[in-house]
Amino acid sequence: MSVRERLTRWWGTPLAAGLSHGLITALAAIAGIAFLYGAMEVLLLGDLRAQLRQIAVTSAALTDVPLQQKILRDGKADDDTYARAVRPLERLLASNPDIIYAWTGIIRGNTVYYLTDGDVTAGTRAFDPDVEPPMPGERRLWRTGEIWVDERPTQNSWGPGLRAFVPLRGDDGGLFAYLGVTMRAERYQATMTGLFRAALVGAVSGLLIAPLTTVYYDTGFLIGLKGFVAAIVGALASYPLAVAAAVGVGIVEAFASFWASSFKEVIVFTAILPVLLIRSLASPANEDEE
Repeated sequence: MSVRERLTRWWGTPLAAGLSHGLITALAAIAGIAFLYGAMEVLLLGDLRAQLRQIAVTSAALTDVPLQQKILRDGKADDDTYARAVRPLERLLASNPDIIYAWTGIIRGNTVYYLTDGDVTAGTRAFDPDVEPPMPGERRLWRTGEIWVDERPTQNSWGPGLRAFVPLRGDDGGLFAYLGVTMRAERYQATMTGLFRAALVGAVSGLLIAPLTTVYYDTGFLIGLKGFVAAIVGALASYPLAVAAAVGVGIVEAFASFWASSFKEVIVFTAILPVLLIRSLASPANEDEE
C-alpha cells in the first residue's frame, strides 16, 4: 500500500476527524482570544489615556506659570517660592490616588532637571537632575512643544506607569518647561491579565466541549449562561468558589437530567434565585441620601 493510500485511509478514521475538529476549534479559540484581548486593550487604554490627558491639561492650567518662570530665570528657589510653586502638584497627588508622580522640569542635553516635584517625601529641590535620562515622551514634547500621552504603560526604575507631558508656555507663547504626570498602571495590567486568563479558560473549555458536540454559530451560549449562574453562586469574588459552584451546577444538572430531563435547563437557571434571595436578605440596607 502506498503512502498516499495510507494517508487517505487514515484521514477517514475517527482519530483524524477528531484531531482536525480539535485543530479548527483551537485556531478559532486563539483568534477569538486575540480579537477580544486586542479590542479590550484598545478600549481600556483609550479611556485611560483620555482621562490622564484631561488630568494633565487641568494640572498645567492650575500651575503658577510666572512662578515657574521665576525659578527658571533665577536658577534657584528659596523655600517659600518652592512651596508656593509646588502646591498645585501636591494637591493633585493628594486628591487622586491613581496619580503617583507629578513634576515640572526642563531638558538640557541628555538630562532632565526638576523645577518642582509634587512628591515632597523625595526631597527634590529646584534644578536637581533626574537619575533617569529623558523618556521618549519627554523628548518628543521638548522637540515639538505638543502634548504627549504614552500609547501604553512603560517601565522605568520608578515602576510601571502611563505618562502624560504638557508644555508650559510663557506670555509670549514660547515653551520654557513642561509638566509631567504619571498614572498607576497596576490596575490596567491586572485587568488585562484577568481578561486574558478568562479568555484562555473559555478557549480551553471550548476545546474540551467541541469534540463532544456539533459546533454551531451559537455553540456555548447555554454553557456561558450556566457559567454565569456558577459565578453568581460563587459570589463573583473567588476563582476557587466559582469552580466549586460550577461543579455544584453540573451536579444539579446531572440529577435534573435523570429525574426531569424536560426541565433540566429550568432547574439549573432557577438555582440562582435562592442564592440571590439569601444574599439580598443578608446584605445591609443602604438608603440613598438626597
